[in-house]
Amino acid sequence: MKLTIYLFIACLLKQPFSSKYNVVNAQDFSGNHCITKKPDPRVYYCPVVRYCEWSYYDADKQEFLTEKLKYNISAWNYVSGDSVINAKAFSSLASEDTDALKQLGYDENSHDCCSNHYSEYDWSDFDAKGDDKELVDALKILGYDKETWNGGLPTKYDEVEWDDTPTNARVAALELCLSKELWNEAELPAWPNDAILPGEWDDYDYDCREGEGLIHFLRNPLETIFSRNSEDEESTDNF
Repeated sequence: MKLTIYLFIACLLKQPFSSKYNVVNAQDFSGNHCITKKPDPRVYYCPVVRYCEWSYYDADKQEFLTEKLKYNISAWNYVSGDSVINAKAFSSLASEDTDALKQLGYDENSHDCCSNHYSEYDWSDFDAKGDDKELVDALKILGYDKETWNGGLPTKYDEVEWDDTPTNARVAALELCLSKELWNEAELPAWPNDAILPGEWDDYDYDCREGEGLIHFLRNPLETIFSRNSEDEESTDNF
């Protein structure tokens, strides 16, 4: 029973570029970096290189981030402001912008979730009955509807710290690739070494995101637990 409870909680909380300066490759960012990845089966959906402090990178990489992705030290370290590229969905960006994002490991899906957090999307852009059902369910849990989302209006959790939000709201935030530190607007240098990064899930989290998904799991936790208990008991009996 203790193992089942633990698993339930774990499920809730988952081209080179040439310029006037040195050539910067994606490998230069993603090879050796400040983040010590946890061993498999940990999944990192958002590029971990985004969460190394500005000072970690040498002058060439800092210039790449400034010239090509419109970052400065304050925006990169989550102190103030943001890159103007992050304010746009991937499909709205110029090809040179998307090419630069790819140097850091982003694609359309990961940029829109990890960096833009879908903020440029209109409510009508979400396929609520198809691929975006989980996302729309998450937005509704956070208090959004068409009016509040399109109007940029505050919701009931806007001024609430991560630890004070209910579990279902925290899980909903994960669907927008938000983490505790992003939610609390913590500056990057203050992130703890063991911080759960945006888009970081373990194997159990990832299993829950398959099929029915996390939001469905939240709505039917006891049913899921009892089902898993029964399966575990059958496996033990068979063994």
